[in-house]
Amino acid sequence: NSSSSNTTITMSSRTGLQRAFSVRKGPVLQFVPPDGDMLAVGAGLLLCIVDARTGAVVRERRRGYACSVERMAVAPNGRQLASASTDCLVWLWSAATLECQIVLKGHKTKVFSIAYSADSSMVATTGSLGVTVRLWNTADGGLLYVLRQPEFDWCAAICFTSDDRRLLAVVLPDHDDIRIRDLYEWRFSAGGEVKERRLDKLRLFSDDENIDGVSSNTLASFSSDGRRLCVGCRDLGFRLFYATADASGETSFREILMVRMEFDKTLLSPDGLRVVTVRLGVIKVWNATTGACCLTLQSGNYSKLDFTIPPAISADNRQFALCTYDRSLSIYTLCDWTPS
Repeated sequence: NSSSSNTTITMSSRTGLQRAFSVRKGPVLQFVPPDGDMLAVGAGLLLCIVDARTGAVVRERRRGYACSVERMAVAPNGRQLASASTDCLVWLWSAATLECQIVLKGHKTKVFSIAYSADSSMVATTGSLGVTVRLWNTADGGLLYVLRQPEFDWCAAICFTSDDRRLLAVVLPDHDDIRIRDLYEWRFSAGGEVKERRLDKLRLFSDDENIDGVSSNTLASFSSDGRRLCVGCRDLGFRLFYATADASGETSFREILMVRMEFDKTLLSPDGLRVVTVRLGVIKVWNATTGACCLTLQSGNYSKLDFTIPPAISADNRQFALCTYDRSLSIYTLCDWTPS
């Protein structure tokens, strides 16, 4: 058990997985919706589904090409997963059998982000070095849209809104001011037309803050409905933004929370109510409403956590998975915690 002045969290290890993955780069982790019973793992050339209750590897598939998995997403209906490597291809797999269903071809650069629509009928992928967003039909692999923004350097995160009528992207503009990130929107009409709009300039730091030596690397994540957004810079902290609509229905994001701290990885939970940060083996869980740190893990085997691998949070917001330097996995449960 771990407690703070505001909240008590019961944290129990569901299992320390006995399986270790011998790969140069760390595994990519994603829980399979709708709950946290199954975990999808991409490790080198291996894809597998792990039972989070027992630690058993339920299904595995060794892929027949040389590039290791670097990005992965699981459809909200839990039936399909998408993986991407440095070969510019996106592979769609059956979550039930791990049979490859479709290979998506078209990106000319490494695929940086993957996101499924809420109804699982579309998947969006972004390339780097001049953002190109491609939207695909998940049933047959058909290319639905190609959205280009060459003035952007790269995309930190993409997300469909819960009604699948808009796609949001956090992008790094093609300029030297690391204080600013752009939030971009593509809106889809019933007739198939696409309207694009720069929603907001997200200011990470004020003009009077000293940012000499601060990394321009941005970490961003959306809540599952696209209404909350966490954007941060490793050296100075993260900010939470919330979507609001004006009288005309136009959306903008306003800042609701700022936390100053150093971290290596950060991740917003699907419900948008908690933020998990990783810093040199220290895991912290933050209340995304109050900014209070509700849980800190920093003893025992936690010192072996691989901070280069982001944790994964289940769709029901009750579990997260962590990876250690020896490439073994541990899955933990957050019990009886309702953020105030």
